[in-house]
Amino acid sequence: MQFKIVRRGDPQPEPNNLSISRELWLDFDGTGYTVQDQINGQITHGWRLDR
Repeated sequence: MQFKIVRRGDPQPEPNNLSISRELWLDFDGTGYTVQDQINGQITHGWRLDR
């Protein structure tokens, strides 16, 4: 019996290329704020964003 190694996809993909844009808004009473993040780019491997 012989086994042949077969791979799917690109065995060495380019690194992920992501950028983040963050906006902060201070609440009217000055006691808190609101945050909005926008992530743009391309994920070539991993398919998951972790902290």
